[in-house]
Order: sequence, then structure tokens, then C-alpha cells
Amino acid sequence: MITDKNLIPDQDRDFKVLKRQILKDKGFDCNQYRDNYVKRRLAIRMRANNVDSCKDYAMLLKREPTELFIPVNAREGIYQKKVANC
Repeated sequence: MITDKNLIPDQDRDFKVLKRQILKDKGFDCNQYRDNYVKRRLAIRMRANNVDSCKDYAMLLKREPTELFIPVNAREGIYQKKVANC
């Protein structure tokens, strides 16, 4: 079974590069969140896009500007939707 830990190792240099790319390209600072939380959210997006590494996901973000990585929990997502519908 593939877990978040297997998908994104703790000392993965590409993970740090990806976080910088997300900040630069998307304006979202992953450093405001714990690495484990960001890794879980990244793992979800990586699995959804059939991507196996941070390096591959970084390339996907460059190719697909509509792929948006912003880690929000369900409560924040519901709140954002309600505010958008007001």
C-alpha cells in the first residue's frame, strides 16, 4: 500500500523545491503549514493526477496552470464556498 510517507520521503529535496515553486507560481506559502499536512494534501493531488514524485508534480504544475494546490481542510472549503455564494 502506498502511503503519504512512501510517496514523499521526509528528507526529499524535491519536496522543498516544490514548496518554493508553489509559492512562486501560485502565491501560496506552504511553510505556514506543517510539512506532514502539506505532504498529505500533496499526496492526494499527486494520486489524483497519477503522479509518483514531487519532481513530476512540479512539472505537472508548470504544464497545467489550472491544477491548483492549496491545502484546505473540509471546513475551510465549505466556508469558502458559502462566502463565494453570498
